[in-house]
Amino acid sequence: SPESRHEFALKRGDLLKELEEMARRAKANESLSARIRKKYRIKNTMGYNLHSLIDFTDGFDILTHLIIGSEGTLGFVSSATYYTVPDPPHFATGLLLFEDIRSACEACIRLSQTPVSAAELMDRLSLQTVEHKPGIPAYYRELGPDAAALLVELRGESIAELNDRETRALGILKGSGLLRPPVFSRDKNESKQYWAIRKGLIASLGAIRKTGATLIMEDVAVETDLLAESCLDLRAVMDQDGYSDGVIFGHVLQGNMHFTICPDLNQDDGIKRYQTFLGDVANLIVGKYDGSLKAEHGTGRNMASFLEQEWGTEAVGYMREIKRTFDPEYLLNPGVILNEDPLSHVKNLKRIPASDPIIEKCIECGFCERMCPSRHLTLTPRHRIVAYREISRLKETGEDAARLAEFEREFAYLGNETCAGDGMCATACPLDIDTGKFIKSLRKKQVSAMANSVASFVGRNMGAVSAVSRLALSAAAGASAVLGSNAVESVSGLMSKLTGLPQWHPWIPKAAAGLPSPKAAERQAVYFPSCTSRIFGSPQSQSEAMVELMAKAGYQAVYPDNVDQLCCGLAFASKGYEEAGETKRGELLAAIEKASQGGKLPVVFDTSPCVHRLREGKTPVPLQDVVEFTMEHLAPRLQFTKQPGLIAVHAPCSSKKMSLEQKFIDLAGLCSEKVVVPGSVPCCGFAGDRGFSNPELTASALISLKGGIPKSCSAGYSSSRTCEIGLTAHSGIPYQSIVHLVNSATAPKVNLAVEPELANLKA
Repeated sequence: SPESRHEFALKRGDLLKELEEMARRAKANESLSARIRKKYRIKNTMGYNLHSLIDFTDGFDILTHLIIGSEGTLGFVSSATYYTVPDPPHFATGLLLFEDIRSACEACIRLSQTPVSAAELMDRLSLQTVEHKPGIPAYYRELGPDAAALLVELRGESIAELNDRETRALGILKGSGLLRPPVFSRDKNESKQYWAIRKGLIASLGAIRKTGATLIMEDVAVETDLLAESCLDLRAVMDQDGYSDGVIFGHVLQGNMHFTICPDLNQDDGIKRYQTFLGDVANLIVGKYDGSLKAEHGTGRNMASFLEQEWGTEAVGYMREIKRTFDPEYLLNPGVILNEDPLSHVKNLKRIPASDPIIEKCIECGFCERMCPSRHLTLTPRHRIVAYREISRLKETGEDAARLAEFEREFAYLGNETCAGDGMCATACPLDIDTGKFIKSLRKKQVSAMANSVASFVGRNMGAVSAVSRLALSAAAGASAVLGSNAVESVSGLMSKLTGLPQWHPWIPKAAAGLPSPKAAERQAVYFPSCTSRIFGSPQSQSEAMVELMAKAGYQAVYPDNVDQLCCGLAFASKGYEEAGETKRGELLAAIEKASQGGKLPVVFDTSPCVHRLREGKTPVPLQDVVEFTMEHLAPRLQFTKQPGLIAVHAPCSSKKMSLEQKFIDLAGLCSEKVVVPGSVPCCGFAGDRGFSNPELTASALISLKGGIPKSCSAGYSSSRTCEIGLTAHSGIPYQSIVHLVNSATAPKVNLAVEPELANLKA
């Protein structure tokens, strides 16, 4: 902004003048200017952006362009605004198989003369890392050792434009050494699958590396017409230096190749081999092709030793001058980009110690982090794994007992206690690593024999425990009402405050009042009300609403025997009481099998986490979440009337993992005029009862919830009672079970013909 520039010019006009003078000298140096222009004809992120000195004269323009890509060595970027490019609506994607890398690269060079949006190279070893994944055709496993692939995407603003581009691309590809005829798909799911193959390459390679090996990816660039030769030469260097299992892939439209290797840096000979390899790569890319040793990823420390080899002494002299101008004492990120040690790339290396089989294959890519409820509070899944690996290393080496004690002490809260254990991290992980499962395994190891005995006692007396819990909530609610919220600090008071229970409502299995009873012989369904919905009741309990809704559709609710004694076991297993959890799971499945007459009757749960918990293992009969059951069995027999206004919905993480989120939204859309799904909330973070014991976890998970709910929204719906408690506390609107929404928006249908909207959804 003009104001910011004016203030900066007053305070640091000297810096701007130095940059302008530096630019004047660079422009006057014809050989240097020519060198800079040549280096930036291809992708290049080695060193500082010297093109700023010859492209601009104004000190502010030079400064801002030098900051970009400076990796924290010149300043700190607190925020950035991106100006995005157009995203044409029509596309066609093809995964094209070639005889060898040369054929693929040469085809890409010809394709670059047409409006191709993307062309991604994958060598044979790249394809091998993904060939066993679901959806990959069997013939991929039969490809020869030299085969390669190009993932090509075409885009167009109109179908006609896309058709024209596809026709031109197919013409160019004729006689290009293709192993199979080129086909471009316009199916969205197929395109997603192709891109998932490409994006998952790094993690897939990480999954097959040996224990203790480090996954390292580098990226280089050459002139596009040199691409085929440089690819083959790079493969030869990898084979020669002992990395024949490494892979090559990249953005070949820009002459940009990525290569990934898995060196063992825990041993001296492994470090020496790695040192030799990087030297050979530098000699190849710089010495033979005058290319870039870093095309996209930045110089960092790994390539800082080779900066002068690529740029020359004069250019690096300007880079050192830039550093001194911004940071004369070299305080910012020392050793990055500029490093006087010629062996900096093989010093202070991070080892990957053996830790736990569940997390062993993690490459610390960070894809999981956006899914984590504790990401704004303590640690993300990646952080937890890194910290635990350090704990494992310290235990193995015995080198620093004080550091180990500190890590273990901090990890108890930061890593363990504030982990929701929801497993949503696995849904974003290319390797399906469930850090929540890992943390639960730690909890199991930490459970004492006495604690296991108490858990077993609670499990055997579930009915009594539920009754006592309901009574405690009722007492806390009464105390809050009489004494005021500030006077009640107990956990039970917090529970009452969060649930909003005005009084205790004991749960008793009952039929729907005021509705004709269905004929038992016609339609019955086994209904299991979860322990959370039984304990955390409401004036019209969730179970009463469910029974009433079933009756409207002509279904009689059948309860398993001793229903108040039953539980899916999730509450036990999530805390590490695996034996008690499995016992309760087995009891519930046996009771449901009996009640459903061996699966003759459908089985419905009113809480999604219960169904997901039971489905994690083998079940004797099919089990359905309330949304699945409603859409399949009840909706065709109900008359829907959309309620006015806007509602919010939150599919619990268990629903998302069962791929039911869209069905949840569809059902809400049948019941309400407008539905909103607040973004950035993969999981509410309540995690069973952790929202009571660690309310800060729920607050962290739902930090953006309120801002994502329009002011006109007055109610929210979910399918997990504890999720609803947390959502209510942090949203500003009441959340309750979607059963209540469907019940309020439906009536028994006289004519059982399926409504058109419902028919479309089912189709």
